Amino acid sequence: MWGSRLCQQVLIVPASHRLACEGFTPGGRKGILNTISNGYEGMADSIEVLVPGGEADPGPPLGPELGPTPVDVQSVVQEINDQTAAFDGTEVPVTVDYEDDGSFEIGVGVPPTAELIKDEAGFDTGSGEPQEEFVADLSVDQVVQIAEQKQTDLLSYDLHNAAKEIVGTCTSLGVTIDGEDPREFKERIDSGEYDDRLASAAEA
Repeated sequence: MWGSRLCQQVLIVPASHRLACEGFTPGGRKGILNTISNGYEGMADSIEVLVPGGEADPGPPLGPELGPTPVDVQSVVQEINDQTAAFDGTEVPVTVDYEDDGSFEIGVGVPPTAELIKDEAGFDTGSGEPQEEFVADLSVDQVVQIAEQKQTDLLSYDLHNAAKEIVGTCTSLGVTIDGEDPREFKERIDSGEYDDRLASAAEA
């Protein structure tokens, strides 16, 4: 769906000064960070970029930045696509760490919350008046699913609060939840109406 929207800026920085990228959390759980290693440590340099899941290619902007490096560009692109295929076109934060001998590691983070919501709800652009005009709808199960994916990256310490943060993003995008205003849905979460469902999801 988002295959044509590739990040227009790629940064090459020392690994020790790597830029923070939303969703890229070393040590995160359940595959938040997937790493492919060719067996080398102490990577010399790093490239960070957003790519459409499963749809990266050797063209601009990724290819020209990888070209001057010692890595095999096609191998890197293939590894990225293998690891991001499940996101199916949704923009995914990726880092490529490489050594002078051509060895590399690829780290794959979780897409931004807004992109996950757009992917689940099937729309490209949020509402210009999100509190008055709604552009899409999510089910409660979809909200829980996104909260599970993003929980490690959010400030929330449990699924209950992670779900509330997802609802907050729905509010800014103009997305209803089970057909109702997300602000009203948040009040129902606060009242404890969904405690059992969220607890069950957290234990699964």
